[in-house]
Amino acid sequence: FSSLTGIQYSDYPFISLHGCRKDYCDILKREGGFIAICSGLSDVISVCKNVFELYNDKHAILGYNLGLDDEKIIYINCFDEVNSLNEGLFVILIKDRQ
Repeated sequence: FSSLTGIQYSDYPFISLHGCRKDYCDILKREGGFIAICSGLSDVISVCKNVFELYNDKHAILGYNLGLDDEKIIYINCFDEVNSLNEGLFVILIKDRQ
């Protein structure tokens, strides 16, 4: 993910959303962003919905199916853009828009 985006993963707290619901909104407020491993598309939808409702200065960068033939980096600037995503393996970075 870091090599594809050029973003240092060490610049952001790293959390997992697998089977647990960490309070990523507190982490976002305190740290300004985070990277999370998601269980699937439902995590991406939930995170983006919550973040975009609370903040208008953030965006999401998704790593989709990293290491597979159809891997890609997806930039999400508003919740409506999540509707076009397919189920898959996701890493999500929430950060300030630049």
